[in-house]
Amino acid sequence: MLFDEPTTGLDCMTANQIVILLAELARRDPIVVLTIHQPRSELFQLTLDKITILSSGELVFCGTPGEMLDFFNGCNYPCPEHSNPFDFYMDLTSVDTQSNEREIETYERVKMIESAYRESAIYHKTLENIERTKHLKTLPTVPFKTKDSPGALCKLCVLLRRVVRNLLRNKLAVTMRLTQNLIMGLFVIFFLLRVQNDVLKGAFQDQVGLMYQCVGATPYTGMLNAVTLCSGTRAVSNQESQDSLYQKWQMLLAYVLHVLPFSVLGIMIFSTVCYW
Repeated sequence: MLFDEPTTGLDCMTANQIVILLAELARRDPIVVLTIHQPRSELFQLTLDKITILSSGELVFCGTPGEMLDFFNGCNYPCPEHSNPFDFYMDLTSVDTQSNEREIETYERVKMIESAYRESAIYHKTLENIERTKHLKTLPTVPFKTKDSPGALCKLCVLLRRVVRNLLRNKLAVTMRLTQNLIMGLFVIFFLLRVQNDVLKGAFQDQVGLMYQCVGATPYTGMLNAVTLCSGTRAVSNQESQDSLYQKWQMLLAYVLHVLPFSVLGIMIFSTVCYW
Protein backbone atom coordinates (compact mmCIF):
# COMPACT_ATOMS: atom_id res chain seq x y z
CA MET A 1 0.00 0.00 0.00
CA LEU A 2 1.48 3.31 -1.13
CA PHE A 3 0.40 6.59 0.50
CA ASP A 4 1.52 9.94 -0.87
CA GLU A 5 1.60 12.50 1.95
CA PRO A 6 -1.44 11.15 3.87
CA THR A 7 -0.99 13.72 6.65
CA THR A 8 -0.85 16.86 4.50
CA GLY A 9 -3.19 19.59 5.72
CA LEU A 10 -4.04 17.81 8.97
CA ASP A 11 -3.41 18.94 12.52
CA CYS A 12 -0.72 17.25 14.61
CA MET A 13 -3.09 15.01 16.57
CA THR A 14 -4.93 13.69 13.51
CA ALA A 15 -1.68 13.16 11.58
CA ASN A 16 -0.26 11.22 14.52
CA GLN A 17 -3.34 8.99 14.71
CA ILE A 18 -3.18 8.26 10.97
CA VAL A 19 0.48 7.24 11.09
CA ILE A 20 -0.15 5.01 14.12
CA LEU A 21 -3.09 3.39 12.29
CA LEU A 22 -0.91 2.70 9.23
CA ALA A 23 1.78 1.23 11.48
CA GLU A 24 -0.75 -1.14 13.04
CA LEU A 25 -1.92 -2.09 9.55
CA ALA A 26 1.66 -2.84 8.46
CA ARG A 27 2.18 -5.18 11.42
CA ARG A 28 -0.64 -7.42 10.23
CA ASP A 29 0.45 -8.32 6.69
CA PRO A 30 0.49 -5.53 4.09
CA ILE A 31 3.62 -3.62 3.16
CA VAL A 32 2.94 0.07 3.82
CA VAL A 33 5.08 2.73 2.12
CA LEU A 34 4.32 6.40 2.76
CA THR A 35 5.86 9.78 2.08
CA ILE A 36 5.52 12.22 4.94
CA HIS A 37 6.65 15.73 5.81
CA GLN A 38 7.34 17.05 9.31
CA PRO A 39 6.19 14.05 11.36
CA ARG A 40 6.11 14.26 15.12
CA SER A 41 9.19 13.16 17.05
CA GLU A 42 7.14 10.53 18.94
CA LEU A 43 6.84 8.54 15.70
CA PHE A 44 10.62 8.19 15.35
CA GLN A 45 11.05 5.14 17.56
CA LEU A 46 7.46 3.89 17.80
CA THR A 47 5.98 3.33 14.35
CA LEU A 48 8.48 3.45 11.48
CA ASP A 49 10.47 0.31 10.63
CA LYS A 50 12.53 1.87 7.83
CA ILE A 51 13.29 5.50 7.04
CA THR A 52 14.41 6.64 3.59
CA ILE A 53 15.65 10.15 2.86
CA LEU A 54 15.83 11.39 -0.73
CA SER A 55 17.40 14.61 -1.93
CA SER A 56 17.20 15.75 -5.57
CA GLY A 57 16.12 12.25 -6.53
CA GLU A 58 19.16 10.59 -4.93
CA LEU A 59 19.18 8.20 -2.00
CA VAL A 60 20.82 9.83 1.01
CA PHE A 61 19.89 7.28 3.68
CA CYS A 62 17.81 4.15 4.16
CA GLY A 63 17.68 2.22 7.40
CA THR A 64 16.10 1.85 10.81
CA PRO A 65 15.66 4.83 13.16
CA GLY A 66 18.52 3.61 15.35
CA GLU A 67 20.83 3.22 12.34
CA MET A 68 19.85 6.71 11.23
CA LEU A 69 21.03 8.25 14.51
CA ASP A 70 24.30 6.28 14.47
CA PHE A 71 25.00 7.15 10.82
CA PHE A 72 24.58 10.89 11.19
CA ASN A 73 26.50 10.85 14.45
CA GLY A 74 29.34 9.21 12.53
CA CYS A 75 29.13 12.00 9.94
CA ASN A 76 29.58 14.58 12.75
CA TYR A 77 25.95 15.69 12.50
CA PRO A 78 24.42 14.61 15.82
CA CYS A 79 20.84 15.59 16.43
CA PRO A 80 20.66 18.36 19.05
CA GLU A 81 18.91 17.62 22.31
CA HIS A 82 15.18 18.44 22.42
CA SER A 83 15.07 18.60 18.59
CA ASN A 84 12.89 16.57 16.26
CA PRO A 85 15.20 14.14 14.40
CA PHE A 86 12.95 14.26 11.35
CA ASP A 87 13.10 18.04 11.03
CA PHE A 88 16.83 18.19 11.74
CA TYR A 89 17.85 15.55 9.21
CA MET A 90 15.44 16.82 6.57
CA ASP A 91 16.98 20.28 6.85
CA LEU A 92 20.44 18.75 6.81
CA THR A 93 19.84 16.87 3.55
CA SER A 94 17.97 19.66 1.73
CA VAL A 95 19.52 22.01 -0.85
CA ASP A 96 18.99 25.70 -0.03
CA THR A 97 18.41 27.64 -3.28
CA GLN A 98 17.99 31.11 -1.76
CA SER A 99 21.47 32.13 -2.88
CA ASN A 100 24.26 30.70 -5.01
CA GLU A 101 26.62 30.40 -2.05
CA ARG A 102 24.08 28.55 0.08
CA GLU A 103 23.10 26.31 -2.80
CA ILE A 104 26.70 25.27 -3.45
CA GLU A 105 27.37 24.76 0.26
CA THR A 106 24.29 22.68 0.95
CA TYR A 107 24.68 20.70 -2.29
CA GLU A 108 28.22 19.71 -1.36
CA ARG A 109 27.06 18.74 2.10
CA VAL A 110 24.32 16.51 0.68
CA LYS A 111 26.80 14.88 -1.71
CA MET A 112 29.18 14.24 1.16
CA ILE A 113 26.44 12.57 3.22
CA GLU A 114 25.35 10.55 0.18
CA SER A 115 28.92 9.32 -0.40
CA ALA A 116 29.31 8.46 3.27
CA TYR A 117 26.13 6.42 3.17
CA ARG A 118 27.25 4.46 0.09
CA GLU A 119 30.45 3.57 1.92
CA SER A 120 28.71 2.66 5.18
CA ALA A 121 28.01 -0.81 6.51
CA ILE A 122 24.28 -0.03 6.49
CA TYR A 123 24.29 0.40 2.71
CA HIS A 124 26.31 -2.77 2.06
CA LYS A 125 24.10 -4.73 4.42
CA THR A 126 21.03 -3.58 2.49
CA LEU A 127 22.64 -4.64 -0.81
CA GLU A 128 23.53 -8.04 0.64
CA ASN A 129 19.96 -8.58 1.76
CA ILE A 130 18.70 -7.68 -1.71
CA GLU A 131 21.15 -10.04 -3.43
CA ARG A 132 20.38 -12.83 -0.97
CA THR A 133 16.68 -12.44 -1.67
CA LYS A 134 17.26 -12.57 -5.43
CA HIS A 135 19.02 -15.94 -5.19
CA LEU A 136 16.43 -17.59 -2.98
CA LYS A 137 14.75 -20.59 -4.57
CA THR A 138 11.46 -19.75 -2.92
CA LEU A 139 10.94 -16.02 -2.68
CA PRO A 140 8.92 -14.73 0.28
CA THR A 141 5.35 -14.09 -0.58
CA VAL A 142 4.31 -10.50 -1.10
CA PRO A 143 0.83 -9.82 0.28
CA PHE A 144 -1.84 -9.00 -2.33
CA LYS A 145 0.64 -9.45 -5.21
CA THR A 146 -1.00 -10.89 -8.31
CA LYS A 147 -0.48 -10.57 -12.03
CA ASP A 148 -4.11 -11.17 -12.90
CA SER A 149 -6.66 -8.38 -12.87
CA PRO A 150 -9.67 -9.03 -10.61
CA GLY A 151 -12.77 -10.22 -12.41
CA ALA A 152 -15.87 -8.13 -12.99
CA LEU A 153 -17.75 -9.87 -10.16
CA CYS A 154 -14.90 -9.26 -7.71
CA LYS A 155 -14.75 -5.57 -8.64
CA LEU A 156 -18.53 -5.31 -8.28
CA CYS A 157 -18.42 -6.85 -4.79
CA VAL A 158 -15.65 -4.45 -3.69
CA LEU A 159 -17.54 -1.45 -5.06
CA LEU A 160 -20.79 -2.58 -3.44
CA ARG A 161 -19.09 -3.01 -0.07
CA ARG A 162 -17.47 0.42 -0.35
CA VAL A 163 -20.72 2.17 -1.31
CA VAL A 164 -22.63 0.49 1.53
CA ARG A 165 -19.97 1.43 4.08
CA ASN A 166 -19.92 5.03 2.90
CA LEU A 167 -23.70 5.19 3.23
CA LEU A 168 -23.75 3.65 6.71
CA ARG A 169 -21.18 6.19 7.88
CA ASN A 170 -23.51 8.97 6.78
CA LYS A 171 -26.15 8.76 9.50
CA LEU A 172 -28.11 11.68 8.06
CA ALA A 173 -28.43 9.98 4.67
CA VAL A 174 -29.66 6.75 6.24
CA THR A 175 -32.23 8.62 8.34
CA MET A 176 -33.39 10.61 5.34
CA ARG A 177 -33.87 7.50 3.20
CA LEU A 178 -35.96 5.81 5.89
CA THR A 179 -38.15 8.77 6.92
CA GLN A 180 -38.82 10.64 3.68
CA ASN A 181 -41.34 8.05 2.45
CA LEU A 182 -43.02 8.18 5.85
CA ILE A 183 -43.33 11.96 5.50
CA MET A 184 -44.73 11.59 1.98
CA GLY A 185 -47.24 9.07 3.34
CA LEU A 186 -48.40 11.61 5.93
CA PHE A 187 -49.06 14.09 3.16
CA VAL A 188 -51.16 11.49 1.35
CA ILE A 189 -53.27 11.09 4.48
CA PHE A 190 -54.55 14.63 3.97
CA PHE A 191 -55.87 13.53 0.58
CA LEU A 192 -57.56 10.51 2.15
CA LEU A 193 -59.37 12.71 4.65
CA ARG A 194 -61.08 14.62 1.84
CA VAL A 195 -61.86 11.74 -0.53
CA GLN A 196 -65.54 11.70 -1.48
CA ASN A 197 -67.64 8.67 -2.38
CA ASP A 198 -70.14 10.61 -4.46
CA VAL A 199 -69.08 10.95 -8.09
CA LEU A 200 -71.06 14.19 -8.44
CA LYS A 201 -69.05 15.74 -5.62
CA GLY A 202 -65.70 14.95 -7.22
CA ALA A 203 -65.03 11.45 -5.95
CA PHE A 204 -63.49 10.42 -9.28
CA GLN A 205 -61.09 13.34 -9.34
CA ASP A 206 -60.14 12.71 -5.70
CA GLN A 207 -59.35 9.06 -6.36
CA VAL A 208 -57.31 9.91 -9.47
CA GLY A 209 -55.32 12.44 -7.46
CA LEU A 210 -54.74 9.90 -4.71
CA MET A 211 -53.51 7.31 -7.19
CA TYR A 212 -51.22 9.90 -8.77
CA GLN A 213 -49.68 10.72 -5.39
CA CYS A 214 -49.22 7.05 -4.51
CA VAL A 215 -47.56 6.27 -7.84
CA GLY A 216 -45.46 9.42 -8.11
CA ALA A 217 -44.29 9.90 -4.50
CA THR A 218 -41.78 7.07 -4.26
CA PRO A 219 -40.02 7.73 -7.61
CA TYR A 220 -39.81 11.39 -6.66
CA THR A 221 -38.05 10.63 -3.37
CA GLY A 222 -35.70 8.26 -5.18
CA MET A 223 -34.83 11.02 -7.63
CA LEU A 224 -34.09 13.39 -4.74
CA ASN A 225 -31.76 10.81 -3.22
CA ALA A 226 -29.93 10.34 -6.50
CA VAL A 227 -29.47 14.08 -7.01
CA THR A 228 -28.25 14.60 -3.43
CA LEU A 229 -26.03 11.57 -2.85
CA CYS A 230 -24.93 10.35 -6.27
CA SER A 231 -22.91 13.40 -7.33
CA GLY A 232 -19.93 12.61 -5.10
CA THR A 233 -19.97 8.95 -6.09
CA ARG A 234 -20.09 9.92 -9.75
CA ALA A 235 -17.04 12.19 -9.43
CA VAL A 236 -15.01 9.41 -7.81
CA SER A 237 -16.23 6.92 -10.41
CA ASN A 238 -15.18 9.16 -13.30
CA GLN A 239 -11.66 9.52 -11.89
CA GLU A 240 -11.18 5.85 -11.02
CA SER A 241 -12.62 4.61 -14.32
CA GLN A 242 -10.13 6.81 -16.18
CA ASP A 243 -7.39 5.02 -14.22
CA SER A 244 -8.80 1.68 -15.51
CA LEU A 245 -9.62 0.44 -12.02
CA TYR A 246 -13.09 -0.58 -13.16
CA GLN A 247 -15.77 0.37 -15.65
CA LYS A 248 -18.52 2.89 -15.01
CA TRP A 249 -21.31 0.35 -15.38
CA GLN A 250 -19.88 -1.58 -12.42
CA MET A 251 -20.13 1.46 -10.15
CA LEU A 252 -23.63 2.19 -11.48
CA LEU A 253 -24.74 -1.38 -10.79
CA ALA A 254 -23.22 -1.29 -7.29
CA TYR A 255 -25.06 1.96 -6.57
CA VAL A 256 -28.38 0.49 -7.78
CA LEU A 257 -27.90 -2.68 -5.72
CA HIS A 258 -27.15 -0.77 -2.54
CA VAL A 259 -30.26 1.40 -3.08
CA LEU A 260 -32.65 -1.55 -3.55
CA PRO A 261 -33.08 -2.49 0.16
CA PHE A 262 -33.84 1.12 1.08
CA SER A 263 -36.25 1.44 -1.85
CA VAL A 264 -38.16 -1.71 -0.88
CA LEU A 265 -38.27 -0.70 2.77
CA GLY A 266 -39.36 2.84 1.89
CA ILE A 267 -42.18 1.58 -0.32
CA MET A 268 -43.33 -0.74 2.46
CA ILE A 269 -43.42 2.16 4.92
CA PHE A 270 -45.26 4.37 2.43
CA SER A 271 -47.77 1.64 1.58
CA THR A 272 -48.36 0.84 5.25
CA VAL A 273 -49.17 4.47 6.04
CA CYS A 274 -51.49 4.78 3.05
CA TYR A 275 -53.25 1.50 3.81
CA TRP A 276 -53.71 2.46 7.44
